[in-house]
Amino acid sequence: MRARGQTASLYGALGHGAWAFVRTYFLRLGFLDGQLGLALSISNAEGTYYRYAKRWLMSGQDDSP
Repeated sequence: MRARGQTASLYGALGHGAWAFVRTYFLRLGFLDGQLGLALSISNAEGTYYRYAKRWLMSGQDDSP
């Protein structure tokens, strides 16, 4: 990501995590699987958030709210 010149932010991490939840739970019909679909959606959103948050922390930019 750094080699491509892209930057990361805390807001971007939150947005990507929220979008991952919506995509998994609603668009991919995770709600039809009940509790397991919800757990998978939350896990997917959490992993996506952490991935982008780590990129933000590694960039060394202070973009805190």
